Amino acid sequence: MKSLVKKMEAAPDVQLFILSRDRLELCRETVASALAQTYTNCHVVVSDNSEREDVAEMLAKEFPSVEVIRRYPPLPALEHFNKLIDEATAPLMVLFHDDDILEPQYVSRMAVLLGQHPEIAAVACNARLIRGKQLTEQPFMGSFKGMRMLLQPTELLEPYLSLGLVSPA
Repeated sequence: MKSLVKKMEAAPDVQLFILSRDRLELCRETVASALAQTYTNCHVVVSDNSEREDVAEMLAKEFPSVEVIRRYPPLPALEHFNKLIDEATAPLMVLFHDDDILEPQYVSRMAVLLGQHPEIAAVACNARLIRGKQLTEQPFMGSFKGMRMLLQPTELLEPYLSLGLVSPA
């Protein structure tokens, strides 16, 4: 993957935003996976939208290099998401939640893909599901592998609906 990054004129800066809300243990794991990225121009930012102070306190103590933006009172979910998009300053940004664990080469792969396809505005990825506390090999988007161009937003929503975790509005 490193050789592909070198083919780009310069490895662009990436802001990796983690949206957090009162899930201290999950946030800890997510931040650790974000800091383990192989991509070197990656700046990790936690947007702490919690009711309590424990997440911000844990981040200050255990991850002092991570930028933390404290949101209080908490913002509604969509407003929180949009606020981060507005606040992004790097050429590339990643939005993850505090229950996501990133594979070490996620940002590298994303940056390469966007560098090769400047017409792309967004990239999504498959994920492996966690059942209880066990990371499974079961992919979130079923057996899909490789790249696929999504033409309609509903194509990205379909895997969520198939799990029965959310229902359409």
